[in-house]
Amino acid sequence: MIVEGTDSEKQEFAADLLGGSSWSIHEVSPLNSFDFEDSAALEKLRRKLEKYITQTLELEEVEIQALSTSFSAQNIKIVILNVSSTKKRCSLIICRGKTYFILSKGKSKLIKTLFTELEKRFDCSVGQTTVSLSPMQLSSFARKWTSEVISTYRHSSSKDSQLNFQTLDDFKFHANNAGKAQPLELFFEFPEGVVEAGLDLMKVAMPNQALLSVHKSMKENIERSNSDGEAEGDEVQFLQGILDFVGGRTQIRMNGVNLVRVCTPRGLIAAEGRIKFLCKESVESSFAHLERLLES
Repeated sequence: MIVEGTDSEKQEFAADLLGGSSWSIHEVSPLNSFDFEDSAALEKLRRKLEKYITQTLELEEVEIQALSTSFSAQNIKIVILNVSSTKKRCSLIICRGKTYFILSKGKSKLIKTLFTELEKRFDCSVGQTTVSLSPMQLSSFARKWTSEVISTYRHSSSKDSQLNFQTLDDFKFHANNAGKAQPLELFFEFPEGVVEAGLDLMKVAMPNQALLSVHKSMKENIERSNSDGEAEGDEVQFLQGILDFVGGRTQIRMNGVNLVRVCTPRGLIAAEGRIKFLCKESVESSFAHLERLLES
């Protein structure tokens, strides 16, 4: 069936689906003649996919729930396909902004069957494996998510009022006095020589004060670089701040390490091309950030 409703209701449905689940990220070339806004065309596609899956995989009671919507503030069009049968389930989110990509979750055989049919019908190429995300792309999400916590953190007091912390000093005062931690966890892989010596993966948990220090230092470096006319990317400076924090508190040399996973209360993202949105309120902005990273 086609999921109907107002734009806000459809966006709410999309945010609910995205939130709390782990998604694989796939690159895809432009889908020729794929209409993201025509309900009749989507219904026709839904029925053809149901028939194709039933015949190809010999499944029973195949049903596809389809929805077309957009994150209007970010100008990203999406089509959601929820596929269910008596034995298998999967979900696809086909996305078009400045670039195309697909998010998937569920049974891999069912997902690959859908990819094959989409490639045939829309003369496109879908990555059968997930994208590989670089340390800089992961660092970009770490910086974004922790910046949001620092700049928009809300705490309900005993009087049910809400305090908005919009500066580093406001958040620092709250962190010191209310004890509300907003952790950042990062996982680093070591180069081959170190792995052979017995250290292959290291987890780093960043406490509040360390995050405040890294963000403050990054801001000062950017301002200083701008005055000199040579600005380094936020992601580079943020990641270097993390490495300096670890190197200054351990005897471990961080030369050659690769950031492979980022975990925050807002979400998780990993180098093997997987993302999990944990905060419903930030799904749209995180989704748009992912689109920008893939486009670049």
